[in-house]
Amino acid sequence: MPQIKILIVEDEAIEALDIQQRLVNLGYQASEIAYSGEEGVKKVTETNPDIVLMDIMLPGKMDGIQAAAQIREFSDVPVIYLTAYADDNTLSRARITEPYGYIVKPFQEKDLHVAINLALYKHEMERRLRDSEEMFRGIFEASPVGIAICDSEGKPLSVNRTALQIPGVAGMPKNVSLLDDPNMPPEAAEKMKQGETVRFEVRYDFEKAKAIKLYETNKNGTIWLDVTVRPLGSRRTPSGGYLVVFQDITERKQAEELKDEILALISHELKTPITVVKGALSTALEEQANLSAEETQQLLDDALAEADSLSFILDNLLELTRAQMGRLNMQREPIHIRGVVRAVIERFKEGSTHHFVMDLPRPVMTVEADPLRLEHVLRNLVENAVKYSLPGSVIRIFARNGEDGTTIGVSDQGVGISEADRQRLFQPFARLGNTGRAAGSGLGLLVCRRLVEAHGGRIWVESEPGKGSTFLFTLPCDWQGTP
Repeated sequence: MPQIKILIVEDEAIEALDIQQRLVNLGYQASEIAYSGEEGVKKVTETNPDIVLMDIMLPGKMDGIQAAAQIREFSDVPVIYLTAYADDNTLSRARITEPYGYIVKPFQEKDLHVAINLALYKHEMERRLRDSEEMFRGIFEASPVGIAICDSEGKPLSVNRTALQIPGVAGMPKNVSLLDDPNMPPEAAEKMKQGETVRFEVRYDFEKAKAIKLYETNKNGTIWLDVTVRPLGSRRTPSGGYLVVFQDITERKQAEELKDEILALISHELKTPITVVKGALSTALEEQANLSAEETQQLLDDALAEADSLSFILDNLLELTRAQMGRLNMQREPIHIRGVVRAVIERFKEGSTHHFVMDLPRPVMTVEADPLRLEHVLRNLVENAVKYSLPGSVIRIFARNGEDGTTIGVSDQGVGISEADRQRLFQPFARLGNTGRAAGSGLGLLVCRRLVEAHGGRIWVESEPGKGSTFLFTLPCDWQGTP
């Protein structure tokens, strides 16, 4: 017989000793005895018994039911009531304390033995169930994916922390069914109703969800979710509920879109310069006997210029990739705008008939920026101005300071941009409709936007058809000046 500690709470000394002896006869160790409810509560605290045999009718201010209720506040020890009274009123009061059994006096030893064993077994099963629930709750809350447990109608009963950390989701009301979510694919909802496990990816639109007050959120726009819905229970004993597992896969989708975008950009951007380089070098090699030295030199210069253009396109592609993946690794430092602008102008002066004007205030303005990225932005904007304006026209690079920081601009006297085209700027393949002979890159302005936003600034254009264009962007200003 295992060494089980039993506490007897009985006010009648002879009755208590009789119960103690019966327990010894059954193989249990000698039990502790308390003769009042107050003493019983104290002994539970001091001795931590495995089970309590509690007489209901105890003298004093605390009867057995009240003592059991107080014990229950600090201990989960199982209590078995001993009573000579089995009236409905007494049973109703006792039931509230959730006892593990009743023994009606007088009783046989076997009744006592069966009641104790059943109580201990039930207590052990409940402990295992609590442990299992705590383990499940720990897994549920620690899961790296969002989990929602829903009832048979698809209404959330419980949602883990990860689900509430998904951007835009602050809470899930229990009175709205996931089956009513307008973002739910109809075929998935139908399979759910039929008790099938479904998995799908969906571009989740928060505006649609807010329309039915599914989520407590102020977020607009969309995110991508990977969703799995599994019916709870088994085929034989379905519970009628659902386990919904969902994960924010927006970054993965953006990476996939970036991959497709990069492949398209490579095909779009690299074809022309490679064709020119190949054509120039082929002509120089195959026709060298028929070409003058000046003609050969011109072909080599053309190939070199296109190779430089090709190198810059690759730089743009690399910057776009880093920006899309959040890996720009900005190296900010105080830099003089004048030096960066001068370096960009010098790059374009050779081989261009445009007149470059540098309109910068004194003292020299200083900004907090990544010098290489700032030069990259300006080079893209100046290249754009050269491409979309007539030879010999003026391109002005200027800067001014304001409350939001420093504003830098590149202005040309080109063909201008229509309102419809302005809406598509800074997007991939933003080729304009009124560009004349110039070929749009579809890449440079997108890279400018990513780099400017990485500095915490913004970029925009002011333009009218036939009146030229001015591209402007903002950067944080340090306002340290030099003479």
